[in-house]
Amino acid sequence: SSCQATLPSYTSVATASDNCGTATLSQSPAVGTLLSGTGTQLVTMTATDAAGLTSSCTFNVTKVDNTPPTITCPASQTANLNVSCTASLANYTTLGSVSDNCTAGASIVRTQSPTAGTALSGVGVTVVTLIATDGGGNSSTCTFNVTRADVIVPTITCPAAQSLELGTGCAATLPDYSSLATATDNCTASGSIVKTQVSPAAGSTVTMTGVITVTLRATDASGRSKTCTFTVTKVDNTSPFCGAGPQGYAGG
Repeated sequence: SSCQATLPSYTSVATASDNCGTATLSQSPAVGTLLSGTGTQLVTMTATDAAGLTSSCTFNVTKVDNTPPTITCPASQTANLNVSCTASLANYTTLGSVSDNCTAGASIVRTQSPTAGTALSGVGVTVVTLIATDGGGNSSTCTFNVTRADVIVPTITCPAAQSLELGTGCAATLPDYSSLATATDNCTASGSIVKTQVSPAAGSTVTMTGVITVTLRATDASGRSKTCTFTVTKVDNTSPFCGAGPQGYAGG
């Protein structure tokens, strides 16, 4: 884990022979020597006979890093959708923190999937995977969520001015005008946009001639809304009634 290893004894895998008896094997660097960093370590084996005569051979020990790096992903991120309800996936590789036993942090290769620049569309969540690869080819991954968010409010167009005829008692029930409005949104189909009459509410009783202002609201699937207003003129089309009862005259 510290990019170090202890050199073992290789005497058991080396062979030595002598014309007059046996030979003693020794190695350099010595058994237990602490090695660090990847690469190659040259080891020398020396055979010494009873007469003190020596012979040596060498071989390489390859120091291998088999420990994968560590990587920590950032917290959840947000990608704001544009007027076409699309967005381009950002490059999040610099947001992840990495470390490794043998490779300096700046030298660890970081990649992501889906790759930066991938086209995203629609409201929802995209899972992004970050990959860290060290100098030994070992890799680790982590994942986090990117929320595809609709931040654009819908548009709504109110109907033209309306008129409402007053009836008995110089009163009328206000109808629901929301169906007369047109609404559009970048991510919500027009047929799914909720149109409501905010004020006065549909079904309200209005009285007396004059003009009132009606407010309509359009709400998209993400809960974002926009309002518009128009006027309703309260009209009295009922003629007045004038009647006279039987009349009499008393003369003198």
